[in-house]
Amino acid sequence: SLELPDFASVRSRMYKIAGEAGLMAVADESVLLTLHALEYHLKQLIGACLKVARPQRRRYQKKEDTISCRDLIRALERAPCVLGEDLPVNLERIILNITQ
Repeated sequence: SLELPDFASVRSRMYKIAGEAGLMAVADESVLLTLHALEYHLKQLIGACLKVARPQRRRYQKKEDTISCRDLIRALERAPCVLGEDLPVNLERIILNITQ
């Protein structure tokens, strides 16, 4: 799907995670904030990919309008802050998911 998860899906997932942590409820405002944060994070990630992909494509004169897995991995290697503090672990998870 090309859409972000809907409110109900995110709330359901957050309730599950909160329950595992011993919490009883999740405020609707926190679900909305999570959805906005997810959208912002995706925009940052795609922006980082484009900074890597555009110069490469100009060099090889490729005219694609997609972001490849290679673009994503290069961007994450150049801007590790996009994935947070655990870059090696998160990058390994991404690579494993790509190859499966």
